[in-house]
Amino acid sequence: MKKLYYQMLRIRMVEEEISRRYPEGKMRCPCHLSIGSEAIAVGVCSILKPDDVVFCHHRCHAAYLAKGGSLNKMIAELYGKATGGNGGHGGSQHLIDREAGILGTSAIVGGILPIALGYAEGIARSGTSQRVVAFCGETVWGNGTIHEVINIMHLRDLPLLIVSEWNGWSTATKIENIQHYGGCKYASYAASSLIDTLPAVSLAEFPGVLHFSSQRGNEHVGPALWDLNANQDPLSHPEYHDVKPELLSLWRKEIQEEINEAFEFAEQSEWAK
Repeated sequence: MKKLYYQMLRIRMVEEEISRRYPEGKMRCPCHLSIGSEAIAVGVCSILKPDDVVFCHHRCHAAYLAKGGSLNKMIAELYGKATGGNGGHGGSQHLIDREAGILGTSAIVGGILPIALGYAEGIARSGTSQRVVAFCGETVWGNGTIHEVINIMHLRDLPLLIVSEWNGWSTATKIENIQHYGGCKYASYAASSLIDTLPAVSLAEFPGVLHFSSQRGNEHVGPALWDLNANQDPLSHPEYHDVKPELLSLWRKEIQEEINEAFEFAEQSEWAK
């Protein structure tokens, strides 16, 4: 559990540093931060094997880091540098790290799901033991893409798990204020902490759908941060209070050094061409 808490803390500190540095004007893209949903990404990725692959929506930093994506490549991508995972051409919403099994993220609502489905089809035909996870937000349930993907993945028994993250917002509109919104019929789970998330993740089936609630700790596009409800903050739950202050201080120092090195790497890298 402490290892997973460390991963959530690392994601949170990376996001907070992005928020702090964004006004400098050096990041050449909008940044959709994952603050508030760390438990989902870390919990889901904890069940994956190294050769399993992940696809994600535009709010993708947490899933990218939880799956083992290179922080250096991620920050360089935000800076528009050639050393980024997409050579500096994709930015925050289009992260990739093939070595870690992160094969793509997309800014188009539901756009990543057919790609994940196609990859799962390829796995099924090749007969390997790989599995595919596709993260999506709640807005995707208002269009037809996800329903088509779910039908096909079950009909063909494909190794695809869809993880639906509901933070209650569609850009800047509360979900309850949207009429005729396409809902989700699948069982939902609280995801305010790993204690809530891990039991549901342990029941995950491929093909299948996991439907989690979360918070959004920032405006639609960063850098401004919102105050999280302490009762729903993934990093504030009582189960983590047994982490000794001196250990937590050591972790923060270690993570901050890694973050500083990543930003320095991005600063010194060549511009994308």
